[in-house]
Amino acid sequence: MNEFPDWGGFTPERVAKELPGLLAGAEAAVSAVERGSGLAYEDFAWALDDAMRGLRRMWHAVAHMLGVCNSVEWREVDREFRPKVVEFSLRVAQSAALHARARAVRDALPAGGALAATRRRILDKMVQAAELSGVALEGKARDRFNEINMELASLSADFANSVIDATTPEIADAAYIEAMKHERDRATRERLYRKRAARAPENEPRVAAMLALRREQAEILGFPDYASLSVATKCAPSPAAVMKMVDDLDAATAAPAKREDAEIAASCEWGEVAPWDVAFLAERLRESRYSYSEEELKGHFEFNDVLRGLFRIAKFLFGVDVREVADRPSTWHEDVRFFAVGEGGEDVAHFYLDPYARPGSKQGGAWMNEFRDLSRRRDEKPLAVVVLN
Repeated sequence: MNEFPDWGGFTPERVAKELPGLLAGAEAAVSAVERGSGLAYEDFAWALDDAMRGLRRMWHAVAHMLGVCNSVEWREVDREFRPKVVEFSLRVAQSAALHARARAVRDALPAGGALAATRRRILDKMVQAAELSGVALEGKARDRFNEINMELASLSADFANSVIDATTPEIADAAYIEAMKHERDRATRERLYRKRAARAPENEPRVAAMLALRREQAEILGFPDYASLSVATKCAPSPAAVMKMVDDLDAATAAPAKREDAEIAASCEWGEVAPWDVAFLAERLRESRYSYSEEELKGHFEFNDVLRGLFRIAKFLFGVDVREVADRPSTWHEDVRFFAVGEGGEDVAHFYLDPYARPGSKQGGAWMNEFRDLSRRRDEKPLAVVVLN
């Protein structure tokens, strides 16, 4: 096994060639797990993980490429194979045999001990995931539930692609934020604001459709609304508890927010404050009040200096050393950097850093994903990606 993925050779053509075999292999391996009857955790949880691993990693990599190197070719691969992958995922999630085995293996775990507690938690989540995926549904209810999942997957992909297509360099996150703070021509700020706010108008009916489908999906599973379904897997006890937290935050910040709004309005020289004025006026207030500009501050936070500071903090908090790997493995773009995380003189993990915006091919925002978890039984170290803009 290669230690790191061959991103240079990871092409839409290769994926289209290999995915059918991965799907067939995963189906055969999952079927073997379904036929099993052993109650050992290793014989069930490990076997099921092994059965899904190749397909899961390949499809995860496809999703990654759609996020960082979006293209017509990658979209075609996604459009061709997404229905097959979703269908197979639902078939596994709704397997009565796997659901029954998960419960039986969980019930057979020994009482006490950290390992047993961890494994019980994993199996609890597997059982819950099956139930929230419609394992108990039958007939028309299951057919409609699966149909909704297919529609949601398609709508979500189309939504993301439309946003990428509509995001020109001047309204991409990094450039837009700076323009709204520092562009002195008010008409230009308004034009940028409206262009960004109105981008991808074709997504409006998609949002409405997704909301309706999610509500229907939740009702099929017996929940009163999608919010209740969503919090079922989260630490919040109920949607009401979430809204109470939001309301409490709103109440706590209402007075300072009103005071700041009044200060911004008082500093406005042209009358009413419009949405495209707020960031600009707030930046001017900061400059006048504290005698410094954001541009001056940026001089003290050069990107590589920030990275070194971040890694010093990681060393202080967690005792790990982070260093850039000069002889990096292949990457999906020339700007991507590669780092090793060391502990006790040994590399224990690695991560890619994709730091810069690429309007037209890379999604906005920032995120982190894992490509590979720690697996001592496979002798695999964690591998992750950090994406910025």
